[in-house]
Amino acid sequence: MYNSKINVSDYLDFNMAYNKAMNLLNDKKQQTIGLYILVSIYTGLRTSDMQNLEWDDICSDSLRIREIKTGKVRDIKINNIVSDVSKKLRNGREGKVFISQKGSVYTTQALNRIL
Repeated sequence: MYNSKINVSDYLDFNMAYNKAMNLLNDKKQQTIGLYILVSIYTGLRTSDMQNLEWDDICSDSLRIREIKTGKVRDIKINNIVSDVSKKLRNGREGKVFISQKGSVYTTQALNRIL
């Protein structure tokens, strides 16, 4: 049995994160955060790399990204769940994926506060 209260930022139970993401996807105002969690747990990308993702990146089968922190190029296979959900949510949108209701890319601080 695990403690459902998280006290440190270095561990999050996969199933708990997945279930939270799926619940948020059902809330129109929280869908972007639900997608953020899904992409995060299935790709392992850092927030700084997630902020630069565009719809074309996650609606495909794979993603090639140069990590901001390390400068390394990574090839990532996009999971079917992420691909299906992102295609459903895209709805003709272009550009950056993780945009707040105010129309700007979520900052690291805002994402940390929300999560």
